[in-house]
Amino acid sequence: MRRRLLLAATVVAALALPVAPAQAEVAWTPCTEQGYEAFQCGRVGVPLDRSGGVPGAIDLAVRRLPAPSNPSRTAVVFLSGGPGQAATGSARQIAEALAPAFGTRDLLAFDQRGTGASSPLQCAALRTEESSRRVAEGCANEIGPRRAFFRTADSVADIEDLRAAAGYERLVLYGISYGTKVAQHYAARFPERVESLVLDSVVTPEGPDPLRRSSFAASGRILDELCGGRRCRGITPSPVADVRRLMARGAIRGRYVDPRGRIRRGSLPSRLLFDLLQSGDTNPAYRALLPGALRSAALGDEAPLLRLAVSTFGGGGSQVPSSGINQALYLTTVCEELPFPWDRAASPDQRLEQATAALNGVPASAFAPFNRAAAAEASLVGLCFAWPNASPPPQGPGPLPRVPALVLSGATDVRTPVEDARSVAERLGATPVVVPHTGHSVLGSDFSGCARAAVAAFFRDGSTPACPADIEPFVHPTRRPPRSLRGVAPARRYKGRVGRTLNAVALTREDALVAALGAELDGATRIGGVRRGTILVRTGGDVVLRGVELVPGVRVTGRFPKQGSRARLRITGRAAARGRLTLTRAGGVTGTLDGRRIRARPRAATATGPFGGPPDARRVVPFPGLQAG
Repeated sequence: MRRRLLLAATVVAALALPVAPAQAEVAWTPCTEQGYEAFQCGRVGVPLDRSGGVPGAIDLAVRRLPAPSNPSRTAVVFLSGGPGQAATGSARQIAEALAPAFGTRDLLAFDQRGTGASSPLQCAALRTEESSRRVAEGCANEIGPRRAFFRTADSVADIEDLRAAAGYERLVLYGISYGTKVAQHYAARFPERVESLVLDSVVTPEGPDPLRRSSFAASGRILDELCGGRRCRGITPSPVADVRRLMARGAIRGRYVDPRGRIRRGSLPSRLLFDLLQSGDTNPAYRALLPGALRSAALGDEAPLLRLAVSTFGGGGSQVPSSGINQALYLTTVCEELPFPWDRAASPDQRLEQATAALNGVPASAFAPFNRAAAAEASLVGLCFAWPNASPPPQGPGPLPRVPALVLSGATDVRTPVEDARSVAERLGATPVVVPHTGHSVLGSDFSGCARAAVAAFFRDGSTPACPADIEPFVHPTRRPPRSLRGVAPARRYKGRVGRTLNAVALTREDALVAALGAELDGATRIGGVRRGTILVRTGGDVVLRGVELVPGVRVTGRFPKQGSRARLRITGRAAARGRLTLTRAGGVTGTLDGRRIRARPRAATATGPFGGPPDARRVVPFPGLQAG
């Protein structure tokens, strides 16, 4: 027995010895995944705990795209967001978006520790319906002491090991959202190794703030920008005033249509309106639908806002992101690293009291037009108050070096607002490029071309040109759904019920295409109509309407093909002029309504124009896996 104990002690002592750094070099092999034939794949082993106190290792998955000519000793390293997003699956999109950077530089994309194929963390408690308190406690216990080693500082050390193992002298760091924090920390720790930074949707090096104060401070500005340039004329005089009015109600109750076309009654707590605004960060369709939905609800028509809420929240409500995110890693990093307003040694109940006191100490005006209830809902307090910390309190990276930096920010980004980007840019001595009408993950969601032009200029001569002032949104705010056919102006040259039905169909088309875009970007295949029916998104992009009713009493059934020039629609309903219409892609319309022959020419979309509608919004293809904070 004594000999067995001595042997065990010897093993423990050996495990406690400092762990060697990453392997000396990467054994690159051709990647076998379809579409990645030009890439090389490799693995880099790094220690879990570089002090050696906790045994274990992390196997980092890496993809490399060699420089097309004259390779230098500099690589571009892509750092994804989350925390918890894998990077290797987006390497092709990054290679395209950052093409000007790769003339003589390789691209490296690696899954940060605990994500993707880099020894991913797992937590069974996240698959249960337990309370957030039990989930936090359960995950912490399941992960054990390892949970202390998935912080930004650990990822920074991994990047340095990867650089050394791959044989590069300097790095260009491209980070998105949380990846910008990792990039800043690396630059502060290893400034001599940094050639330049490209920061997209910027998190401050100390952040993000668990109470989301900068996001709330920016919310009124962002709401106003959605409607700037008189884009909400005829929709709402002020979305900020509409939010204030709805916040005072406490809850928005009414009927809505679920994705299966079933009419239900529901209630949306007003404290979730901030989350509804935030959903537009990664979905331009939700951004377009929001002003009209807010105004409708403020005037007593709750259906459009409830439909948008069902699309956004999908019936769920977890604070842990799910799309493309390793939830266990997200929970671990956020709870171990963020500067929560509590004593880390306090009990969960004491932490809640301390966080409540901190929230109450913030002036109510700091959350306007929302309130403290919305701030409490949007904060990360509920996610982490019961998490037992295994690491010391977080520390900032220190001064940021004055290295060349391109700072990209979306003007309507709620998660990482422009104000944070300007703060970081000032510390770097840089000038931010603010892209109008754009939310989170700028290079993946800017359709004006401004962000990519800025990338080209930055890698050409180091300049950071501002965006043109006349950029228009990719999808304009949609018009407020009328509450009756009498509220629809007749189309030109067609009076009475026929003319009103024509414009009702035009409004239905506009809403259906934008709503279908929102569903498609969220990975859904169907969404309810505002009053009745179902909108389907078919494989290949066709949009199918089944008895869709936007204007009460006017039902539209048919298909809008993604390819081809014609959409054939059947118009029914108790209030409608019934018949069949054929729409061209250019906006012309022919057919019959109530026996009258219809032949209308397209013209610009206005409150009374027949078939202007939104652009072909199905061209939107954001980077996969780059949509979290």
